[in-house]
Amino acid sequence: MADNEGSTSKANIPKLDDTNFLHWSMRMKAHLRHKGLIKYIIEVLVALTGAAAKAVNKKHAETL
Repeated sequence: MADNEGSTSKANIPKLDDTNFLHWSMRMKAHLRHKGLIKYIIEVLVALTGAAAKAVNKKHAETL
């Protein structure tokens, strides 16, 4: 897959499996920062209101 900078090199990110989440996560975050894409993962782009906000908050509470 070609990237936006015209480079043909691929990211050296290991395939995620049952044993390497921490290593994979660190490499993926570094790659996304380098490409300027981390903001799409970390930041909430739209403030939710009403039923949508309640649904997200409920799901979030269930994961904690």
